[in-house]
Amino acid sequence: MRILISGASVAGPVLAYWLTRHGFSVTVVERAPALRKTGGHAVDLYRPAMNISEKMGVLPLIEERATGTDRMTLCREGTRRPVRVDLSKIFSATSDRHVEIMRDDLSEIYHDAARDDVEYVFGDSITAISPDGEVRFSNAAPRRFDLVVGADGLHSNVRRLIFGDEARFSAFIGAYLGVLALPKAAGLDGELLIHVGAGRTAGIYGARHLDDARALFLFRSERELDCHHRDVPRQKELLRGVFAGLHPDVDRWLDELDRTPTFYFDSITQLRMDTWSRGRVTLVGDAGYCPGPAVGGSSTLGIVGAYVLAGELARAGGDHERAFPAYERAMAEHVRGSRASALSAAKTLIPTSRLGVQGLARGARLISALPAGPGRALLRLTTKTARVHNSMTVDDYPPPAASGGRAGLAISTGPPPWFRYEDDSMTTSTTDTPTRWIHQYARPLATFDPEGPLADLAPLRGMVRDSNLVVLGASARDTRELVVVSQRILRFLVEELGFRSLVLEGDDITSIALDEYVRTGIGDPRALLAGARSFWRTRELLDVVSWMRRHNERNPVDPVRIANVAGISQVASLPGNLADIERLLAENTIQWHEHIGHKIVYWGGMAHTVNGRTRAVSTEAPQEVHRSAGSYLREHFGSGHLSVGLTFHHGSAAYAVPAPPTGFAEATLGSTGMDAYLLDLRATSPEPVRTWLNRPAKTRLVGPAYNPADDDVHHLSGGSLAEWFDVIVHHQEVSPASPLDV
Repeated sequence: MRILISGASVAGPVLAYWLTRHGFSVTVVERAPALRKTGGHAVDLYRPAMNISEKMGVLPLIEERATGTDRMTLCREGTRRPVRVDLSKIFSATSDRHVEIMRDDLSEIYHDAARDDVEYVFGDSITAISPDGEVRFSNAAPRRFDLVVGADGLHSNVRRLIFGDEARFSAFIGAYLGVLALPKAAGLDGELLIHVGAGRTAGIYGARHLDDARALFLFRSERELDCHHRDVPRQKELLRGVFAGLHPDVDRWLDELDRTPTFYFDSITQLRMDTWSRGRVTLVGDAGYCPGPAVGGSSTLGIVGAYVLAGELARAGGDHERAFPAYERAMAEHVRGSRASALSAAKTLIPTSRLGVQGLARGARLISALPAGPGRALLRLTTKTARVHNSMTVDDYPPPAASGGRAGLAISTGPPPWFRYEDDSMTTSTTDTPTRWIHQYARPLATFDPEGPLADLAPLRGMVRDSNLVVLGASARDTRELVVVSQRILRFLVEELGFRSLVLEGDDITSIALDEYVRTGIGDPRALLAGARSFWRTRELLDVVSWMRRHNERNPVDPVRIANVAGISQVASLPGNLADIERLLAENTIQWHEHIGHKIVYWGGMAHTVNGRTRAVSTEAPQEVHRSAGSYLREHFGSGHLSVGLTFHHGSAAYAVPAPPTGFAEATLGSTGMDAYLLDLRATSPEPVRTWLNRPAKTRLVGPAYNPADDDVHHLSGGSLAEWFDVIVHHQEVSPASPLDV
């Protein structure tokens, strides 16, 4: 299922992360030309958002980027005596989990958490969404999606296209917000300085890692002002007029308005919609239920909403007619609470009278003076925003059970309950051993059904990137699971990424006739495969060829081909010398690419496909040491070449295959307890894992000469996992492929 998200700020990337973890294929479109990295303004994350971030594995990064503001100095207009407040005392009393972070830092962290699994399109926006899912863009060609989600903020473009003008749903709550960047020297490290007057509040703060500071302006207005949210000169003029004379500090901050590289201004407006969903489209975060910028905890609300929406879609198996109402029911109480707390916060932060200013200062002084116990009790009674957001309860959404194939697979984001890591005494990071690291970065596969949904393969998009050649190398050629996953990968690469040729390793003559069949329908694929190499004489491969024919019938002007270099030039029969065979396998593929220009999927045996300049094939026969076809292909295609290893732990092919010897790579790959998964070996990893990936490795090879009594003899060596493969597709157990009926 393909889902388009509009907006790459906070809720959009969080939603993208959880949708991909649940197996959906996700594209995010963002109007800005690149991810914003100017810092933005500070936002608060309360307990539910912290818990969700922890599940995503990004909480340490968020805490590292915290602003570090732990003190506040409050100055009343017309008085000289400031009030000093210990903010750390307030935060600890109101929430056991809280962090303040710059919004753009938060956006970057969430974006990076799933950037390799999600297609991000910057510098574009949606212009039309049809009821059947066709989406038109300002720049890109139209595309079709199953669902569209607006995560594009208070002034949502998606909401406007589907629900109509913003004015129908917005409720101005009587205040405006402005933020601008100032030189670092103007800020106070770890301190928030606030000047408060009747109807207006201005403050300045910084963040430990930023080179500048932020000035924040809040002011009251009985009516909405005549100022469009994109009219920056008018916005700056309003700020100067409202805040002139509040204090010399504030005047100096206003002097930076014409020089600031970062400026934000908007009304503090709530969105009040009866429903956030219509047809295939729904809204998340500020786009659907903004409680009010800066006063309503909208970041926490948006993060919770994104997590719930992804979970309800997964729970409903992608059925939006069930998922969208469930999502709205789950969020309704949270939204109502956020709206109410925003109205209260606006009154507190922007007192309407001098008496209100005095009350704010008196309350701050009282909290600072009280002992920890009474102070904590008072704060919990008076800090409504923190109380509302900390009290939000959110369902846990375990990934759904998969369908299809051999009893199906369960998508798992953690080890099964019976599983113990190799060394449970380890107390450092959760990725400090290869097994732990694999569990952190592996992307579970959801089905053995060759015709099933491809959503679980969405992470391949980020792994393939700009590759022109994806090489699939199997450690056994005649197992059902490795053939089926190869077909599913082929389907994904063809349907999603524009690949158009398949190289079937080692059968040039048969490939000519098979190419004729998939292009024109002429010929009998069953009879053709019956005369091919033994490992291609299976019902599973017949399914592959039949799918290619059906695809071409639907797309006659852009067919998928089976590469047949013999059809375009005279190529000598492959000689008996293995070193020459490897070279010619690569040359044939390169020649086909130069002839036709397609993106190519090469499907063969691991002994041939690995990127190994000195790889050694050990069987019962004398060991062969020479370059592989994969090394020639890597040399030619460079970064446009992706090597994928298809491995398994145990099972049966032509013979029963036991669990691998301890020193084999499959022993570690199978130690997670996961049934099947994708793993990008290029993912970030700690030193112990890099050592494991780069050390000399052995992987099993199960071919015609395999003897289970000498399992450890049949292996590939002479290189490392990091050298041989970019990506691993691992299955815990395999079964025999089905012989072709002839």
